[in-house]
Amino acid sequence: MANSFSSFKENFYSKFASADIFDCGDFNSLKIVLDGLKVNYNQYQIPESYFRFNWLTFKTYRSLKRYFYWNQKYKGQLQTTLNELSKNKKYYVGDSPRTLKGAADANYSQYYTHIIETLGAENCLFVTKDNNRKNKIPHIDLLIEEIYAAANCFALDKEDKALFEALKNNHHKLSQLGIFNADELNNILKAYDNFFHQAFIWNNIFKRTQLTHVIATVHYHREGMIYAARKNNMKVIELQHGLIAHEDIFYHFPQQVNSVITKALFADKILVYGDVWKNRLLAGCEYKKEQIEILGFYHYQYNLPQTADQQLLETIGDKKMLLFTSQTYMEKQFINYIQSFEERISDDYLIVIKPHPLEKRHFYTEAFDKHPKIFLSETNLDFLFQHAHCNITCYSTTVFDALRHGIKSIAINFENCADYVQGFVDAGVVVRVQENEWVTDVLPLLQQLNCNADDWYQSYSPEVLLKAVR
Repeated sequence: MANSFSSFKENFYSKFASADIFDCGDFNSLKIVLDGLKVNYNQYQIPESYFRFNWLTFKTYRSLKRYFYWNQKYKGQLQTTLNELSKNKKYYVGDSPRTLKGAADANYSQYYTHIIETLGAENCLFVTKDNNRKNKIPHIDLLIEEIYAAANCFALDKEDKALFEALKNNHHKLSQLGIFNADELNNILKAYDNFFHQAFIWNNIFKRTQLTHVIATVHYHREGMIYAARKNNMKVIELQHGLIAHEDIFYHFPQQVNSVITKALFADKILVYGDVWKNRLLAGCEYKKEQIEILGFYHYQYNLPQTADQQLLETIGDKKMLLFTSQTYMEKQFINYIQSFEERISDDYLIVIKPHPLEKRHFYTEAFDKHPKIFLSETNLDFLFQHAHCNITCYSTTVFDALRHGIKSIAINFENCADYVQGFVDAGVVVRVQENEWVTDVLPLLQQLNCNADDWYQSYSPEVLLKAVR
């Protein structure tokens, strides 16, 4: 994998002159290939792809397992799922599991609380993950785990055969071109396998509903769902959920692939936070002007302190909070950076680390559990920003979230995300600090930043959402 996102993109698009090489019948697999190469499935304990078999072998294996095992194990779950699907819902909403604590310590969906309120819970099939049902999130209709279990009971058909063989043939074509090495081809094969199963599951789910729209937070890694939605004449609406930057792998697609964009499994519309984000998207070719609307900042927010927050405030006292908002797969880099400057944390400051929701928190607890000046917080960012002196990250939407609270940010120039940091510097929203510099050395430079939060975040507009689903 390349050292930076920009170099990854440069290397990938240098391999071919036309993205037509990813054509698979009625769709283009460009984004599925990118998924395989970006995720790097080879690093995980994933079984070998079913695409190493021919269709007859695969179908026979799956039919036997369904008949002798899945139909018995998931019979009850299948009926529960079918009962939910039979209800006259219009909008599939989900499936991000991110939640925030609200009133009375109850949990609320960060992305979908206001969306469901606007569309009406009675019209929404709200799908999330298992931990949210335990957290008693209201209005949950189904869990991803339940849908996937029930889908094991559905039989393969001739449409599945056509998709299986189109993917298998395209992978063979890519291998014959000689532009991807063995490791890359294996990642692509596993991505094709994942896409096929996603498409199979969601096609069988959607064809049993009256749903008209899919509303979700990302268009990437969900190509199988988008493919199935199109098969069932459903529109897909993407909600901006975070950062959109020139360096992104799944945004700012080059004009080189413009000819296949309509087949490459993007959403039909994207609803963004504000004007700056819309203009950033228009610099790529994945979404046209008429596909982009400004929804505003639709996230659920709750700023009043919870029990744990009160304890944190008491700990901070009159000290200044240096808030570190980290990023996925970068735990060790943040830990190494903070540890290298432990002796320079003066008595005037305390460090609070807010991990990314998808990070492995135990790395931080193991590193700083006994440290008197470093604390880990699971509370919501809106509360933390009310009490932070500044925000320290590498690349993250928290830079812009901080702006909404009048808080300025420092970006650590880690080598593998230096291109993102440069983009932030160019946009005038951060002060850059090198890995061998401590953040307090550059605090005075924050006064030079002059950012208008309204350019990035407008108020939530329910009317824009209602118009998008007409």
